[in-house]
Amino acid sequence: MSTETVTTSFEVRAALEDLLERDLLGPRDGEREELPPGVPPAERYLVGRLVPRTRPSDPPVEDQADGRDDPDLADREVTAAAEVQGDDLETTPVTRTGTMAASALGLSFRVPLDVHRVNVTASWGRYAPAKSDTQVTDQGRPRTVWRRTPAGGVVEVDLLDPDPVPQAVDADQDGVVLRVTARVRDGVRVVDLALVNDQGHRDGNPDLHRTYQTRLTVTALDGAAAVFVGHNDPELSAVPAAHDSERLHLALLYRRHREYAHGRQCAVDTDVRDGEDRAWRLRTTSFPAADVPLTVAGTTAAMPGLVLDMARLGSPELARDDLVRALRPLAVGYRRWLTDQRRRLDEPEIARYAPAGELALDTAADLADRLDRAVELLGQDAMAREAFRFANQAMALQRVRSEVTRRRLADPVAGLDELLRRLDVPAQRSWRPFQLAFVLLCLPGLTDPAHLDAHRDTEGQAQLLFFPTGGGKTEAYLGLTAFTLALRRLQGVVGDGPHARDGSDGVAVLMRYTLRLLTAQQFQRATALICACEELRRERVASGDGRWGITPFRVGLWVGSSVTPNSFDEARRSIEDTRGTDDSLGGPLQLAACPWCGSRLSAGRDLVADDKRRRVLLYCSDPEGDCVFTRRRSPDEGLPVLVTDEEIYRHTPSLIIGTVDKFAQLPWKAATGSLFGAVDQRCARHGWMVPDTPWCTGAHQRSGTLPRTTPQPAMRLRPPDLIIQDELHLIADALGSMVGLYETAIDRLCSREEQGQTVRPVLVS
Repeated sequence: MSTETVTTSFEVRAALEDLLERDLLGPRDGEREELPPGVPPAERYLVGRLVPRTRPSDPPVEDQADGRDDPDLADREVTAAAEVQGDDLETTPVTRTGTMAASALGLSFRVPLDVHRVNVTASWGRYAPAKSDTQVTDQGRPRTVWRRTPAGGVVEVDLLDPDPVPQAVDADQDGVVLRVTARVRDGVRVVDLALVNDQGHRDGNPDLHRTYQTRLTVTALDGAAAVFVGHNDPELSAVPAAHDSERLHLALLYRRHREYAHGRQCAVDTDVRDGEDRAWRLRTTSFPAADVPLTVAGTTAAMPGLVLDMARLGSPELARDDLVRALRPLAVGYRRWLTDQRRRLDEPEIARYAPAGELALDTAADLADRLDRAVELLGQDAMAREAFRFANQAMALQRVRSEVTRRRLADPVAGLDELLRRLDVPAQRSWRPFQLAFVLLCLPGLTDPAHLDAHRDTEGQAQLLFFPTGGGKTEAYLGLTAFTLALRRLQGVVGDGPHARDGSDGVAVLMRYTLRLLTAQQFQRATALICACEELRRERVASGDGRWGITPFRVGLWVGSSVTPNSFDEARRSIEDTRGTDDSLGGPLQLAACPWCGSRLSAGRDLVADDKRRRVLLYCSDPEGDCVFTRRRSPDEGLPVLVTDEEIYRHTPSLIIGTVDKFAQLPWKAATGSLFGAVDQRCARHGWMVPDTPWCTGAHQRSGTLPRTTPQPAMRLRPPDLIIQDELHLIADALGSMVGLYETAIDRLCSREEQGQTVRPVLVS
């Protein structure tokens, strides 16, 4: 009988970290390892090494630094200079001439004024040629290899010495010295330690004078006392001034997170015992790693009666008053939690940040009021209530169908009906409380741009959804997307006279990403939502509800030409090139499987170029033809997906997923005006009459099943109501400036004067 050993993900990660550290930092094979023949340490280990510092008396090196860099911290490393006796050590140079390499590493920390001395342990590996104990040549002689010898020592540092001199740590390598600087600042002693490879450039192989696996460890004299002060130590650190509300608020939020040291050319690991505010040991590391605690969404234990099942919230059987009762516990539970937090303001730990705590709770109370107003809106506004139900129905379908697709990709023979029966359960289609709260907070401003909660009288405010990766941000803003799509169709034409705008077509939501890879990854999930919305629209139209219009809900992928085609002609050529080949994702095919049923898709089989309409149609490959997006059930549309720029401009998909760099086309490409409702004529065959489309004159003769068409005047479209900016932290530096300019352009395009729309929320996550 055999027993099966189960390896956890934590063990796998730990093993991977250990392998990477041994490979990049070393030593790979123990404290006195021997490297393989012909492999110098510079080729084996890339981090944690110090090269000899350049001294003023050293001869100049080609491409020497111009003197602006601190010679104590970095040096221009040169390639291997001299040969060492023994053929086994002859290798090709592995270090580029002129590259920057560190000559020192260290750390900066703080201790109380009554701490006068600390112990510093410096350790490193010294490699030198030696006859191997285990490796022999073909002739049986010991090979010459690089062997590691542990080096270093302990130094007692006097922090009161007004003029400290560099101290040698190891007598066998006295050119490696410890430098100390200590000064008093803000009631504490700030100490800078640096281990410097001060051996200078010498004759011979440079690896003989480099240090590897270099590390410093600092403790109190007894090795155990907690003497290292954090940046926000409750006894010694000052609280930010009350007038600097942002800094004070941040200090409150991160009052338990302390920085005890800053590394120089390295990171610093700190050891803190439970129940203590100060660290007792500091250790530098050239291979830092950190465990990030898992953030867990709140439970509903304090919110009895709250309904989170999307299918239940979207059910018409849940009457108006029942819907209000199902959502009200969210605000009630939040207020109860805020009351508990307000009692904590008198705790000593929090009282020192009292102004920030009171302001934060007041702001949170305003959010609780907004939750109440959102629930009241759903009780009073029938149109908002219907859009909310539609959004929940669509999200329930999206969640279930996305999981079905994932399962069928892993197991293509899995039965669709059986998966739907097993997965269409509340556990699979329920909101997390923070997701539902976020959606509710945004509803009043989306329903009525003049509503108080649309922040009409403030500037630059956005709704920020912040949660770690995998926490459910995407579902939250997809739910808001579904609400926006439904509301526009239900509201129809808004405004009067020259400011009238049609919401039955046009782009409702812009979803922006900073990286094209992230955009493609989210495209499948967003397409599943649009498929759900389109299926619900068809059901309602079939039942006689004409408010949902004849224009399908569609999603457009608007990214660079290296990912998707810019024109129909490019897409057609790409499709022709894939005929009869084992094609993969790319070009017009951006979905691996049908988002509705999980059937695998192929460009050569499932993509069709319709020359008459200049449309690229992607059909589900379900062999039975039962999927609603197959040729049999959706011959004129297929999957509601647009991936060519030309089609996006002509058919204005309800949701556009794009990258921020595409917005650079706004001032340069006239055709993008249709994305913001700037249209006035429509061709029944090709869509909106936009500039840069010379092949469409608007008048077309009868062709097959397509009737004769002439251009028809049309009302301008309603501009986007919602902008979703995902991965906001990636927008920085020049990219951030560019995005700011695009945002200004979009604001103008969507303003009251230009389009009759007062405000649209901006969602970032």
